Amino acid sequence: LVGGGNRVPYSTWLHWCACIIVGSGGEVRKEFYAELPVNIKVTGSYHDFGGFATGVAALPRIVTIHNINMTPVKSKATEKNKSIGVYDYDKDIKLTITLVAKTYRYLDQDEISSTRKKKKKKRRRR
Repeated sequence: LVGGGNRVPYSTWLHWCACIIVGSGGEVRKEFYAELPVNIKVTGSYHDFGGFATGVAALPRIVTIHNINMTPVKSKATEKNKSIGVYDYDKDIKLTITLVAKTYRYLDQDEISSTRKKKKKKRRRR
């Protein structure tokens, strides 16, 4: 997603939705890879979010989406159109979507050794 040599331009995200990257949860090391969770908040229509997810799927690295929460956004235009019974769902119905996107990288040999040593120390303490 971000960092390293494979930075993703904001235009990838912003093409579909207004997007705020809330923050990173910090890198989490596993046995042979590390994951970097990124908290994201986007606002747009349901179809905008579909385009956003399609854009994420097309990125040059593996990115998975977790903990999706969709909340409708009330607007004056929506209330006005509701009163006259006219909806343009892509324009009138907006959602705020919060999610966690995770990207992954392989650990190098030194990092793998370090991770294994830490796990062995934890096992000995039990």
